Amino acid sequence: MHSAPDDALKEYRHALTATQCRAPDDLERRMIEDLHRRDDIKDATADQVSAWEQLIWLATGNLEVSWDPRLKTPTSIRTWQQFDGAAADAMSALDRELMPIIKRMLSFDPARDSITRAPTESSPMIGFPGSATGGTSHRFRCKRLHDGLPVVGAFLNIVVVPSPLRSGSWMASVSANWPRDLPDARTPPAIAAEKAEALAVASDPGSSSTLERNARLVIAARHLPPRLVYEVEIRDDAGDPWLVLVDAATGVIVSRSIQVRQ
Repeated sequence: MHSAPDDALKEYRHALTATQCRAPDDLERRMIEDLHRRDDIKDATADQVSAWEQLIWLATGNLEVSWDPRLKTPTSIRTWQQFDGAAADAMSALDRELMPIIKRMLSFDPARDSITRAPTESSPMIGFPGSATGGTSHRFRCKRLHDGLPVVGAFLNIVVVPSPLRSGSWMASVSANWPRDLPDARTPPAIAAEKAEALAVASDPGSSSTLERNARLVIAARHLPPRLVYEVEIRDDAGDPWLVLVDAATGVIVSRSIQVRQ
């Protein structure tokens, strides 16, 4: 997977000294050593581990990472790195400093992956540990496209909050569901959209369902392993809307779920 701890630390320290003019301190060194001893990240790529080490250095040890061995990526990254200035300055610094590293930890492939970001959500905070003033939190909700298809169930949420440690500073946390291994969506699926629609309409033999909306090809990441599926919206004879997922390779119904009325 990657080099032995001592070799990796030697190479990493040399790279940091050359580019950042600072080698890891004792805390960062211990964190890097612990990282290389973790059994749950045995499937991590060398680049994921390298990015993790870089984030340890950037966050000066103020870092917590939760790793999901099924997704083969982090599901939570919490760093207490300080971003000084106004909220807009913190967000710019996050994009400039943190996002490139986070993308590497998530095995983001710029040739096949893209991120769409919803408008920033800002909300007042009732309080924050160590802070008497509370403040405003800012949340970024990001969705993923892979080979041009939406990855349903994959997300990347980033929250920037006022720092309780220093006035005018901010801290960031990241939560993600970002499977590393996704199906190749560059070739046409075995099942045509019209076939998927017919299978969805017939998925409940006891109901005379009708097609509500044409099938949409997506990558379903809620159902491991991720797979290509058609999302088909139908309406049963009682008028209730349903979302049916049809496996695009086999035609098997993956799931049927009733949709909440608005």
